[in-house]
Amino acid sequence: MTIVMATYNGEAHLEEQLQSIVDQDYSNYELLIGDDNSTDGTFGIVAYYAEKYHWIQVTQNNKRLGLIKNFEALLESAKGDYIAFSDQDDVWHREKLSRSVEALEDENEDKPMLLHSDLLVVGEKLEPLHGSFFSLRGYDFGEERQLEAMLGRCGVMGNTMMINRQLKSLVLPFPEHLSAHDYWIALVNELFGKRITLRDTLVNYRIHDANSSNSAERIRQSRCRVASCLRRDYRLPFIGTGREKVLSYLLEHYPPKPEDRKKIGLFMDYLTFKKSRLFLAGLILRYDFLKNDWPYRMKVAWKIIWKKR
Repeated sequence: MTIVMATYNGEAHLEEQLQSIVDQDYSNYELLIGDDNSTDGTFGIVAYYAEKYHWIQVTQNNKRLGLIKNFEALLESAKGDYIAFSDQDDVWHREKLSRSVEALEDENEDKPMLLHSDLLVVGEKLEPLHGSFFSLRGYDFGEERQLEAMLGRCGVMGNTMMINRQLKSLVLPFPEHLSAHDYWIALVNELFGKRITLRDTLVNYRIHDANSSNSAERIRQSRCRVASCLRRDYRLPFIGTGREKVLSYLLEHYPPKPEDRKKIGLFMDYLTFKKSRLFLAGLILRYDFLKNDWPYRMKVAWKIIWKKR
């Protein structure tokens, strides 16, 4: 089993995350770290751990790749039957790896698979902020396929993900214009593989204003999702993120079933804003692209009709 960690200027919290990986109750794994030319003490920290533990391998990129390309390079190098993704500023619970591997092995299926879990939301000093990231963000994962949700809100957090070798082969290479590697991996898996959702919190998800995906400010705003829609500067979800280009790549290189293609096309209609506003508002109300929160979805539909993008 391989863990991949992309680092860049993460010296503030990196050591706590590395130590939580060292302290796992599962022992048969390696850790691949790709440092993206950090300018602080990050590389010195990971080099120290690599010298201390033979199963940690560290490389430093010749030039800055950015988070997504860094993770892509690490994933290409991963040799394990299972691959787990690690951020540089969280803290893993001791049983994270063992629980994840056990759940994947229990499925015993020769197909692409992805496992993810809930997270305990904590502050910069690991003080508890919320007992469930799923609950905080309004995510409701069922055992059935949820393609509409994966196209839009997704909610599969990369710092909890573990995938198998079959899914690794399917998701590489990453498409251009991708803004989040976990979105792409989760979406491809939802189309062609099997998702396992653990509702236990296996990661302390550290929230601070330097987070690449969920900053402290975004988390604060998520507590009043409906009210946020009323702000004059509110931006419609996912518009302007480049997802339509990612989905065009998907349709070209991963031909889906006709019913899946239809849903992808409808979401692209929303992203490109080329249909009538009434039609697009209806899409948001009818399909499960946004959070499972009807007042929120109604406010978004209202904004589609009346607000400039």
